[in-house]
Amino acid sequence: MDTPAYKWAIREIEGLDSKESLASWEIVRLASIHRFKENIEKGQ
Repeated sequence: MDTPAYKWAIREIEGLDSKESLASWEIVRLASIHRFKENIEKGQ
C-alpha cells in the first residue's frame, strides 16, 4: 500500500493537509454553485 492516494489518506489522517484540502474543496463547491446560478439566470 504505497500508492499516492494511500499516502494522501495517511497525511489527511495525521491532519497535515486537512485544512488545505477542505479549503480547496470549499472553493470548488462555491464556484460550482456560482456557475450553476449564473446558468439559471442566463436561461431565464
